[in-house]
Amino acid sequence: MTKETTNENTSIVKAEVTTITPELAAKMLLGNVRNRPMPSNSPRVKIIADAIRRGEWELNGEAIIMNGSRLLDGQFRLAACVMANMPIQALVVHGVRDEAFHTIDSGTSRSAHDVLSLSGIPNARHVVSALKWVYRYKTGRTQSKVILTTPQIEELLELYRGVASSTSQCRHIRVVAPSILAAAHYLFGEIDKESADRFVTQLNSGLDLNLGDGVYVLRERLLADKLSKGHLTETYRFALIIRAWNARRAGAAVRSLKWVESGPTQQAFPVIK
Repeated sequence: MTKETTNENTSIVKAEVTTITPELAAKMLLGNVRNRPMPSNSPRVKIIADAIRRGEWELNGEAIIMNGSRLLDGQFRLAACVMANMPIQALVVHGVRDEAFHTIDSGTSRSAHDVLSLSGIPNARHVVSALKWVYRYKTGRTQSKVILTTPQIEELLELYRGVASSTSQCRHIRVVAPSILAAAHYLFGEIDKESADRFVTQLNSGLDLNLGDGVYVLRERLLADKLSKGHLTETYRFALIIRAWNARRAGAAVRSLKWVESGPTQQAFPVIK
């Protein structure tokens, strides 16, 4: 489907949904002369490429913008198409004047998840939240809110590259917020990826769990919390997830999972073991 319109200088602007093959993407990238240089080993490109390979690429209406053979916007998505060596469908806008380059993305300030989404990263909202939890744990700020700028989020995405993959793995889980579990999965995976995968899978399904298993106790506690009037805080849930992991790692049977979040007997936030 093609849509044509006319810009203020009467040149034709044409928008069409295009199947972009890796070969076409490489050709379009040859016109990338106006964007900031893109590192050859860009983590963002790899994240998008991995999503394409997993079948998570979505035609979301965000355009790749061209003026003739000159690429004005879309370099990360095109580079990911080449890296994945798989075709993608995308809206391509042709005929945008070079003079309009400085106006691209310069309107209403976009949130961090808007920026990641525009780059083609799936589940961007959950990815941003998970990155914040990883950052809070790594910096010892789990019990205080943090405000991070979009550039800081982008830096965290490059530093903790596996968070996007963890988010994809946890995105359908409903017993707890996907972003909290994704952060935990990523942090657990730094110690033992196979055990982290099994932890998430069993927490979601409830299969093959014994009564004294920390994951069983955690699942029951989280399901009960969903039905209660006074819900646990996200920080408390994160602490319980870590305690369940630590119990399983230690081979310890548990009857309950608790953490004193505040008050005179407040406990330190659990450390992942």
